[in-house]
Amino acid sequence: DWLPSLVLRWDASSNLLVRASYGKGISRPDFDDASNRQRVLFDTTNAANTRDLVAGNPNLKALTSDNFDLSVSFYPSRTSVLQAAVFHKEIRNFFLDFETNNLAEAPITIPTGVNPVFRSIETVINGAKASVTGVELSYSQTFPQAPGILSGLFLTGNVTLAKSEAETSTRPGIDLPFPGQADFTANASVGYEDDRFSLRGSVNHRGETLAGISGTTFAGVGGFPQDRYRAAFTQYDINLRFNVTDWLQVYADAINLTGEKDIRYYVGNDFPLYERVQDFGATYQVGARMTF
Repeated sequence: DWLPSLVLRWDASSNLLVRASYGKGISRPDFDDASNRQRVLFDTTNAANTRDLVAGNPNLKALTSDNFDLSVSFYPSRTSVLQAAVFHKEIRNFFLDFETNNLAEAPITIPTGVNPVFRSIETVINGAKASVTGVELSYSQTFPQAPGILSGLFLTGNVTLAKSEAETSTRPGIDLPFPGQADFTANASVGYEDDRFSLRGSVNHRGETLAGISGTTFAGVGGFPQDRYRAAFTQYDINLRFNVTDWLQVYADAINLTGEKDIRYYVGNDFPLYERVQDFGATYQVGARMTF
């Protein structure tokens, strides 16, 4: 694989920096997705003993992309930076979770003699091509000149707005969102840090994303393709670090304080149907790290 890259940097002034870059990237499928595996699940509570098939796809191609980036960084002082960046990605052979109830639509071959009728078939396919275009805005500020304890305060923030389009052979002529790409993501942190102590509070938000597409339909939903989406998600965390000595640090983390749920659902004609709701609640952990 030939993966060239080019990076240009221009110091426009003492506090203004411009960067531009191009790079060709490659990403190979996960082993679990590309392995030649097939698993049949039986529903023994059903009188017909309904079967579901979950299969890997050993014919998956590697994802390739052409990545273009342009950023402008402004340093109004030695303790702050504002940055704006635009990016564009042209992607081929992306990976997409696919569900159907028709074996002919799935790029897999089952062993000879196995009944080809399944209630559902889940696998991973290659999409044809996709593009992602967006803008990213970020801000960072420290206050070393502030009096007393205020000198350790810091603020950071980041917002990304993106538009994506994806095409796949299962939906010729129809544009879909790029899988896993949200139109809006943002994060912000505020905290205090010195040589021995660090306290950070942060919030991270991710908008709705496409999780997978389907050829399966449900009764009473008018034959609408049952694509799966992951609902928007917002998480609040608090992290504390204390350096007891040069080699010993103790820490405490509170993760997902509000107990936000990770929800995935099918899109119907008039209503969503939950596919998965993961509710792990908040997580609290304490520990120590030793450096030798």
